[in-house]
Amino acid sequence: MTRALFGYYKQGLQRLIAAIGEEHPQVATLRILQQRLVENLGAPASADTPATERAAAHADILNTLNRLCLELTGKPFSTFCETVPDTTALSAATRETVLSFAEYMHWLTALLAREKLPAPATQTTIQERTLAILGNSTPKEKGQVLQTLYNAGLISTPAPVILLARADLKRVQLIEAEMNGVHLAEADMQGANLVAAQLREANLSRTILVGANLGWSTLAQSRLVEAELGGATLTGVDLRAADGHGANLIMANLKRADLSQANFSGVNLLRAHLEEAVLTATDLSGAVLLWTNFSRARLDGAKLNGATCNQYTLWPEEFDPVAAGAVVIA
Repeated sequence: MTRALFGYYKQGLQRLIAAIGEEHPQVATLRILQQRLVENLGAPASADTPATERAAAHADILNTLNRLCLELTGKPFSTFCETVPDTTALSAATRETVLSFAEYMHWLTALLAREKLPAPATQTTIQERTLAILGNSTPKEKGQVLQTLYNAGLISTPAPVILLARADLKRVQLIEAEMNGVHLAEADMQGANLVAAQLREANLSRTILVGANLGWSTLAQSRLVEAELGGATLTGVDLRAADGHGANLIMANLKRADLSQANFSGVNLLRAHLEEAVLTATDLSGAVLLWTNFSRARLDGAKLNGATCNQYTLWPEEFDPVAAGAVVIA
């Protein structure tokens, strides 16, 4: 199962149920839909259940959830799924961790002032302490840690000294940060705030960015291979010549994004929004495009060989998806 994506939906269902009340007669229906999502996302790939069939079933569940949500609250389901910053007060234990964070930053900056390239043993210590401190830091502090490591050249492509795979970077704040070439592959960045960040040639392969906000950021020539971007905000993002094949972009917002000459083959764009997006010469071969909105998008030269769409996929006027190689399914 795509745990991060299911967590995104589960959060939305919990908020929806809280909004209508546990005693509401439709709560039982919502619980059933949640279980169907568990089964759908957890189903192993096989010849009996091809990806397009699972995606169609996924879309049917979301369509039902969205319809119910609109009937019950007047709001779309995605509104309840959006990540809300954690503003709860710090506990006594967390306040102690903040002091440890200050000590960590003092230790790290002093160390980097002495050694431009730490010895292997020191690199291991930095990595261990960094992974430990990130799990107990605030979003702003996580951003400070990353910026310090990046400025020291320790987390840059192609050969980072410090690896942050599986690092806890949930809700990290990197608004307008300049981190071109940063290596954050496989990190957990759910709900991250990367608005207007400069991330050219960054490595975000298999990074969890579910519900993250990357609006108006620059990710040109970056790697987002198999990245989890379900429900992410990518409005106006620069993804020119990026490699995001196999990425999960279910319900993502890519309005006015520039994906020209990018490789997004095999991506899942179920219910994604790409109104006014630029997809000139973009490779979307094998992509799932069910219920996807391409209204007023530019698709000249786009490759759609084997991509699957349905009657609810919205295309620009006079664009022929079948002529471009797409397959229309019922």
